[in-house]
Amino acid sequence: MILDAHQRARANADGPGLTLDDLFRRAAIRRPQAVALCDPADREAFTGTPARSLTYVQIDNAASALAARLRALGLRNDTVVAYQLPNTVESIVTLLGILRAGMIAAPLPLLWRADEIAMALARCGATMLIGMTRIGAVDHRAIALQAAAAHFPLRHVGLFGTGDHDGTVPFDDVLTAPSAAFAIGPRAGDAAAHVAIVTFESWTDGPVAVARSHRQFEAAAAALPANTPGAMLTTVALSSFAGLSLALLPWLMGDMRLVLHHAFDLPALQRQREEHRCATLVVPGSAREVLTAAGAFAPGNGLQRIVSLWRAPAMPQDAPAQPDIAHVNVTSIGEFALDPAPLMVRRTPAGTLALGGDMVPTGVFPPGADRSSPHVLSVGDDGMVETGYACPDDRGSLAAAAPRGLVTIGGYRLNPADLAQHARPADPQATVVALPHALLGNRLAGTAANPASAQAALAERHPLLADAFRTPRTAA
Repeated sequence: MILDAHQRARANADGPGLTLDDLFRRAAIRRPQAVALCDPADREAFTGTPARSLTYVQIDNAASALAARLRALGLRNDTVVAYQLPNTVESIVTLLGILRAGMIAAPLPLLWRADEIAMALARCGATMLIGMTRIGAVDHRAIALQAAAAHFPLRHVGLFGTGDHDGTVPFDDVLTAPSAAFAIGPRAGDAAAHVAIVTFESWTDGPVAVARSHRQFEAAAAALPANTPGAMLTTVALSSFAGLSLALLPWLMGDMRLVLHHAFDLPALQRQREEHRCATLVVPGSAREVLTAAGAFAPGNGLQRIVSLWRAPAMPQDAPAQPDIAHVNVTSIGEFALDPAPLMVRRTPAGTLALGGDMVPTGVFPPGADRSSPHVLSVGDDGMVETGYACPDDRGSLAAAAPRGLVTIGGYRLNPADLAQHARPADPQATVVALPHALLGNRLAGTAANPASAQAALAERHPLLADAFRTPRTAA
C-alpha cells in the first residue's frame, strides 16, 4: 500500500529503494553467524521463558518461518498485523516476519489494556494480534482475547510463551525454525514506498494510526548521528516511531549487536552493559540523571555514546561533562518526527505545530480515516502536516506542548477526563488528578475509600492508574 502521490513521485525520481527487510538480509549475508540480538538477562522473571541470543541466520530463519505462518493463515499483502510484546527477541522477529510477508506491522504500547487495544485495532484495520502469554504478573493472553472479542474483524490471535494457548495460534516454534526460503511476489511500484509500520498517536478521542513507509524510516535513520561501532543497548520500548528509529534502524544499517532491556532495572542494565561491552546506550532523557548518579557513565567502562530520548513537551537538559562519552539529545514530537533531524516547521493560525520533511507521515491511515479524525494528520496545501501540538511562538521553534486535553506520564499520554471513569469501577468514591512532575511531565494522584483495594483492582486493568493509589512512603 502506497499512501499518496508524494511517495510515488519520490520513488520515480530516486529509483527503487530498500525495504527494512532488505537491510536486514544484507546484514545477514555479511555476518550470518554473528550474534545479532540479545534478550534481557532477566527475561525469565517476567516471561517464564529463558533469555535467548540469536545470530543473524537464526533471525533470518525465524522471520521466514513467521512470514510463512502468517501466509498459511490466509493473510495477504498489506494486511495489518498488530503485536504487543516486551523488549525481547520476539518483538524484532515478529516485526521482520510481518514485513517479510508483505504485510504492515503495528506495534502496540505494552501498558495498553483490552479497551485501548481494541480501539487501536479498529482504527488501523488490523486482522491479527500477536502477543505473549504473560508479562510479569499480568495475563496478557486474557487481555489479547478480550481485545479480540471487542474487535470482531480480528481473525487470529497468536501467542509466544508458555501456558494456555487455547483459542490462539502458538508462535514459539518459529524461533528455532530450520533454514527455509521465503519470498513474496513482486509489489506494485517501489516496494520501499509501501507502508511498513503503523504506530499510534494518543489523542483525546483515542489512538490515531500513523503510518510510514520503509523510505521514511530510512530518512529518519539517515538524519540522526552516525552509528558508533560495537553493541547497542536500548531501554526504550520498540513500540513507537522514536524507539524504532533509535534502535532498530541503526541495528539494521550498522552490523551491530542489539541488546534489549525491559522496563528500567538499574542493576540489570549495568550487568547487560558490562556483559556485552556496549558502546552505545539508548535511554529516556529523564533517566539520564539517575544513571549519572549511579555511576553508570564512569570512565573506562567502554561506553562511547549516550542517546537520550526526550518526549515533547520535556526540554533536553545539558549533558554532564564527560570527555570520553558523546551525549546526543533526540526529541520526539509524538509519532510525527524527531529532532534534530531536518524538518520544515511552521505555526498554524490555530496556534499548533505543523511539520514537513522526508520522515514526516504524509497522510492518514488507513486512507479515508481523516473523515473521522480531521483534527490530526491533516495535510495542508504546502504539504505540511498538522500535529495538534501547541506551538508557543512564531519563531519556527520545535518547543511544543502536548496536544490540548492530554497529560503526559513519561512516554504515555492520557485523557484526564477518562481517569475517574476508569477508576470508579474499582471504587465508586475514587478521584484522580494529574500533577506536574519534573521528570515524567505529570504524575497521577488518587484518593479512594480504600486505596489498597482500588490499587489491587486496577493493577491489571490500568497499571499507571493503579500506581496513583499507592500508599506514599514515609521517612524512617
